[in-house]
Amino acid sequence: MSTRVVFPEGTHDTILRACRIMVDEGIATPIIVGDSEEIRVTGERLGLELGGVSVVDPSRSPRYEAYVEEYFRMRARRGVTRDVARLRLARPGHFATMMLRSGDADMMSPGGTTHYPESVRTVLEVIGPAPGVGRLSGLHMVLLPKQVYFMADCALNIDPTAEDLAEIALLSARTVRLLGIEPRVAMLSFSNFGGSEHPLARKVRRATAILRERAPDVIAEGEMQVATALDGAFRRRYFPFSELQDDANVLIFPDLQSGSLALSLLNILSTFVAVGPLLMGIDRPVHPLRHGASVEDVVNLAALGAVVAAGQGSPGSFPTTGGAQTTTG
Repeated sequence: MSTRVVFPEGTHDTILRACRIMVDEGIATPIIVGDSEEIRVTGERLGLELGGVSVVDPSRSPRYEAYVEEYFRMRARRGVTRDVARLRLARPGHFATMMLRSGDADMMSPGGTTHYPESVRTVLEVIGPAPGVGRLSGLHMVLLPKQVYFMADCALNIDPTAEDLAEIALLSARTVRLLGIEPRVAMLSFSNFGGSEHPLARKVRRATAILRERAPDVIAEGEMQVATALDGAFRRRYFPFSELQDDANVLIFPDLQSGSLALSLLNILSTFVAVGPLLMGIDRPVHPLRHGASVEDVVNLAALGAVVAAGQGSPGSFPTTGGAQTTTG
């Protein structure tokens, strides 16, 4: 069965164009939420035939009352009255999130017209972190002509602790395995293997130790510079003790600033395709779109998210951080 992906921004040109491609190429079954008449008019203006695309108007949906009651039950002790629940469930974002929570959709991609943290906050009202996960994070897949890399966290965590970094790395490794790729994790720093006692270097060193303790099945090394992680000849010459026999393919950045800058620099100086971020650690598959996402971005994220969702089973989240996992790539 094709993955059902729900989009709350159903009247946006980019989303409608992307949904048409998903249907035509068999990538997923798109569900767009919004005013049905406005969606119809927008589709006609764009010259799009919306056959195969499910359109759900919250105000006319037979599921509206059930969602209102469930949302009220969940949020009644947080200041939400039944009238407030009705108002919120008339909004596409809240309605789509309840669809996902209730199993009426397999995956959700909000955003595209809002900033990433705002999209995540709305979802967290209804769908929290997966069991055993302390912090959500984002994973980008970077496609180069001869290699695939994964980068985290370039989306959410401004200044993660050592424990946070270890969790981000573990979630990243297990997500990569769901894609059929064996992860080789590099915990990045400005320092190589104890070369500095600066607190920032010590943080990454500590994160590496935590990761190895929690997931001995994951190949992980650090702290290390980018060149050390990606240049095998350099690594073998100067750090022959490194457990990385092959170059790293999962790059864990020490903070949001460094990760975001690296991704932006690649975008400007290189020809590559970046897909993501995949939101990791959430209790259902939710992958918010970045602000200003293109049609290609929407389609690629839906395709990647569908593969991950199929690999982990449904319902559920990205793999949690409790216990070891021995999936092979």
